[in-house]
Amino acid sequence: MFKPRHIERIKDVILVVLFFTTMLLLYFLWQNPMVDSFKLSKIIPEDNEVINIPSLEEVTKPFDTIANLGGGEYTSIHHEELNAWNEFRLVLNQFGGDEGIVAERITKEQYEQIMEFRSIKYIFSYGIPFNAFSELYNLPKIQGSDMIATVFSIAYSSGSPESLFIYDKNNDGYFRLIAENDDYTRTLEDLLAKLEAGNYTTHYTIGTLVGTDNQTVLPLNLISNLTDITYSIEIDTRESDYIREFAQSFFGESLDFVRRIEESKGNIIYMYGYSDKTLTITPNNGIEYKEKEGSAGSEVGYLKALEIALEYVGTHGGWDSYSGSDLTPYVKSVSRIEGDNNKGYRFIFGMELDQKNIYYESNEAIVIDVLGDKVINYTRNLIEVDPIEITAEREAFSAVNMIARNYKYIYRVLLEEGYSFEINGDEEMFERVSNMIKSIEEGYFKPQNESVEEMKLIPAWIVKVDDILLYFDLYNALPLGYTNVLTT
Repeated sequence: MFKPRHIERIKDVILVVLFFTTMLLLYFLWQNPMVDSFKLSKIIPEDNEVINIPSLEEVTKPFDTIANLGGGEYTSIHHEELNAWNEFRLVLNQFGGDEGIVAERITKEQYEQIMEFRSIKYIFSYGIPFNAFSELYNLPKIQGSDMIATVFSIAYSSGSPESLFIYDKNNDGYFRLIAENDDYTRTLEDLLAKLEAGNYTTHYTIGTLVGTDNQTVLPLNLISNLTDITYSIEIDTRESDYIREFAQSFFGESLDFVRRIEESKGNIIYMYGYSDKTLTITPNNGIEYKEKEGSAGSEVGYLKALEIALEYVGTHGGWDSYSGSDLTPYVKSVSRIEGDNNKGYRFIFGMELDQKNIYYESNEAIVIDVLGDKVINYTRNLIEVDPIEITAEREAFSAVNMIARNYKYIYRVLLEEGYSFEINGDEEMFERVSNMIKSIEEGYFKPQNESVEEMKLIPAWIVKVDDILLYFDLYNALPLGYTNVLTT
């Protein structure tokens, strides 16, 4: 047996060993840079941290909803008014339970003729692949649907209540989906009746008002309460802790092997490897992340690519505003892209503020490229908007008079952007410009060269003339700027 004195010595040795082991362990965890990523938060999730990622359905929504009320009168509403888009989605789901639906190609003349009846049309800002549209809204395999490539608009007309009508703008095709009866679409007749009975702004076609063939609708008179709204940049390069945290979302907790460069003009650049991954943060509210394309991988479909984009933004900056008014994202544009080894999609996301679109003069809110199943480019120019104050309503400058006042300016912009015309006099110029207008809406304009002291969203008429977006002050019709959609 051990003597008491020997037992005490053994205890002393054990205490010394434990002391030095503890010190070494603390040194290992606190001082060794190679284990900077070993953190308790990585092992124990924070239950109160919830990442809000919008669903595919939430970001796939109409750009405009136009109802033909008969007698040459129209109205344009936001898709959330009267639950208009959800009502149509219910119709699509009901169509999805009928395996007897067939698709039929029709002519442009037939389409325009049927839309002259009381009707409602949901217009998107881009062409959604028909297969993805069908999957998203539970449409069954439809006989003859192989003819339909994309859905730019989908409509219902009381002139053919057993049908839904699709316009494939990408291929200039017109189609109708025919059911065996009109039970599915009766709810849309109720929606049209509510619009007729409601106090909605009356719209007319440009052709009716100015004597051309243009079927684009615009309000004759508009009462609005939009006013200048102050905003701030989302990311301030002076907030070093947040900048570091933001960079870690791309490179991981440890930035030891990531170079950090601060340029004289204020840009902060994080770079891994030989530009394998690069994050650039600029003082004027812009971030751009680029990653080299990997080896050839499995190509994903449209919906999976969109899901990847939504999740990526959610974990790299997020979708929520940190303060102020909430901005609502939506898919604004989609295009196919191709790298050296993979194919994919470029998604451009726009933002709504209180059901009005925000238009950037020189860039976009969010652009994200998905090649294969990997994000290789991500730009972000989100803003923080102050809470909206309710202001008195006032009359906007007449949309048709806005065109009449500015058609020469619009014509000059078109010439500057490479359009070529043979025009004989002002009357022909006015008619040509008027016929090229594709849409007119009320929204917010974010100028390119605003100063820090004058960061304001400006209420504006947004006029799309072919592929040019022009912005005019909502209340005095003065030109504010323009954007060439093809070159932005």
